[in-house]
Amino acid sequence: MSETDFLKHFAQLYNIVLKMRKDDDYAINQGQMDKLCQIYRFFLDRADELDGKVEPLRLVPREEHSGVEATFLVFDVHGEMVQEFCRVMSFCTAIGIDACEDGVCISCTVPNVFVPKTQAKLN
Repeated sequence: MSETDFLKHFAQLYNIVLKMRKDDDYAINQGQMDKLCQIYRFFLDRADELDGKVEPLRLVPREEHSGVEATFLVFDVHGEMVQEFCRVMSFCTAIGIDACEDGVCISCTVPNVFVPKTQAKLN
């Protein structure tokens, strides 16, 4: 099986598992939700300053993880803002910075924003 075929097969299996899950079986993991909100606020503030765009949050409990995606013509961080950027990015398990038609797209993933209710009761 080629790597491409494996990835396609894995994606199909992942989608099957997601369809079997129910949003009602998941609860907010407040600590991780707070981190997601801090990242979102950071990018909203930068978007106001830098004429950028932040996509609406996509919150799907059965997917467990969530993230933020923002686009800027130029993403200019300097001074103390660099420390804040690094702080909020430390909450992420994945960060992507890519060139796009509109400039630069920054996307990041925050894990375990939602957890199974059975696990939430243990915390």
